[in-house]
Amino acid sequence: MKTKRLNRRGFIEGLGAAVPAVALRGGGTGGAQAIAGPSELLVDPCPRFALAPCLYMQLMEPLGVADGSMYAARDFGAQRWREEVVESSQGLAPTLLRWGGCCCSYYCWKEGVGLGHRRKPMRSQLWGGVYDHQVGTHELVDFCRRIGADPLLVGNFESGGRRQWATDSQGNIRLGEAAEWMDCCENPANAQRRERGAQAPYGVTLWQIGNETSSDPNGFGVEDAARKPVGFAKAMRPADHVQAEGGRDAGPHWLQR
Repeated sequence: MKTKRLNRRGFIEGLGAAVPAVALRGGGTGGAQAIAGPSELLVDPCPRFALAPCLYMQLMEPLGVADGSMYAARDFGAQRWREEVVESSQGLAPTLLRWGGCCCSYYCWKEGVGLGHRRKPMRSQLWGGVYDHQVGTHELVDFCRRIGADPLLVGNFESGGRRQWATDSQGNIRLGEAAEWMDCCENPANAQRRERGAQAPYGVTLWQIGNETSSDPNGFGVEDAARKPVGFAKAMRPADHVQAEGGRDAGPHWLQR
């Protein structure tokens, strides 16, 4: 039997091409055998190279549909995470826990800090439903510390150029909002964080500027997406932490810029 070595991507692509062919030949197992003949799939579990630890990341985001699981994981009466959830998450051992995704286009971090009863609900602009901000920056960092993960916070990058969310409710550009968030996390004297009971800085070292920057045709073009992060980095630089711009692979011209 002739053996062909395939990587994961090549196998998936080949499998996708085989399914329509089977359908054209009548479908079912017999059709597949008529086309491909007897075959055997051998999986080699040995790692071929090391992966960066940050790739083992999980996402926490108010989506309007997943919030129930977030709330089920927290004991709001005792203001703590449920121990069984913490233990299960420790077993999964994610290296990073990312706060934000699509919601960072309109999410305002200030609504999710301070004492819980003072937090105002937020209407989900993309997914529908209402998010009450009972899990915010303090709660996320606390969960990360308990499960041994590092927090990755996604700042609002002028909503990726979407004009309806590019400024806050007072008309302020979002780069100031991102800088204030970092100050809340890392300034030893920040009153908003200390009010929540965290006297010491959170020690958040990973920040992402925006999410899927190139995904919306009405958002930033390649030049703005390359230029504007400089302003965000300068505004956030006084805290001297690491910034990483978010986005997706929209083509080589985006990556080159």
